[in-house]
Amino acid sequence: MQVGHVWQRLAPEQFSIWVQEAGLGRVHVHPVPVDKRAKDPALVVANGRGPN
Repeated sequence: MQVGHVWQRLAPEQFSIWVQEAGLGRVHVHPVPVDKRAKDPALVVANGRGPN
């Protein structure tokens, strides 16, 4: 199995900027705890809310 990561080591701050530029607010970026046995890069979970 091969995982195709487009951007490795993307800074959470950069992701927040992109989400805000898309018109979303209340951006939250949370790193997923890394399993030391994992071979893949670390992951993050991110979300933003659209205007009401």
